[in-house]
Amino acid sequence: MPTNTAPDFYEIQRFRNPWIKYSVAGLSIGFILFFIPGAMKQLVYGQPWGNKPVSDATLIAVGIFVLAIMFALCFFFFNLRLITLINSQGLWIKLFPLTKQVIPFREIVHCKPTTYNAMEEFGGWGIKYGKRGKALTIYGNKGVELTLKNGQVLLVGSQRPEQLYKCILSYLPESSRH
Repeated sequence: MPTNTAPDFYEIQRFRNPWIKYSVAGLSIGFILFFIPGAMKQLVYGQPWGNKPVSDATLIAVGIFVLAIMFALCFFFFNLRLITLINSQGLWIKLFPLTKQVIPFREIVHCKPTTYNAMEEFGGWGIKYGKRGKALTIYGNKGVELTLKNGQVLLVGSQRPEQLYKCILSYLPESSRH
């Protein structure tokens, strides 16, 4: 994100689906509660764990691998956020921790506030592609649709779409304001 100019628009939207966030956390805790006693039985007490026990090295490797995946998923879902910033340099969109896109205003041909159906039009939220083009959304059904010089259509989700639209519009030439 830029640091040398103050933003004219700044919005952070956080992932709000508690069902997914807490399911991943619950699975992680469940795996730990299941794995630790069995691993201790085999590694500390020397008693094979299960009907077809694996070697100690394999048990440790699988445990570390699964724990790493679980913690990575927890980190991802608990830190997922869409950051939208506008300053004189352009439109900055960051879907953390996945992608960052900077769009100079000279690249925007058209801009309009819009309502969308994330599931029907894009197959959900996140970085999605649909008939309307590319979407960067995290929740909700409102945003701003941009048409770029290269023909790409980009939908940026926002909980303040009118404010985002007006801010972008203030930087566009008169020909793009329709």
